Amino acid sequence: MKLVGSIGLGLLLAWLFSPDRDRRMRIAYLTAGLFFATFGTGPLADWAGLEFTIWQNLLAGLLAMTGGRLARRVLLLADSGNLPFGGKNGRSS
Repeated sequence: MKLVGSIGLGLLLAWLFSPDRDRRMRIAYLTAGLFFATFGTGPLADWAGLEFTIWQNLLAGLLAMTGGRLARRVLLLADSGNLPFGGKNGRSS
């Protein structure tokens, strides 16, 4: 129940503090936040070397708040071809 609450609070804060006033853009950001909070919490905890059971709720809430911006940044980097991995235009050589 704490996990659902932290994701819900993160999504609410993302909605309230979103600079975008278009309802469709806000819903897109919330959907991305929900996706990252659901599927990215475990891998982020592993990558950061944190104990999952202790940090799960905090990481899920943070990913819910910032998931839309993270998705936007990844798409902008992919579109520009300046990905931090791979070769020319993001393709491995």
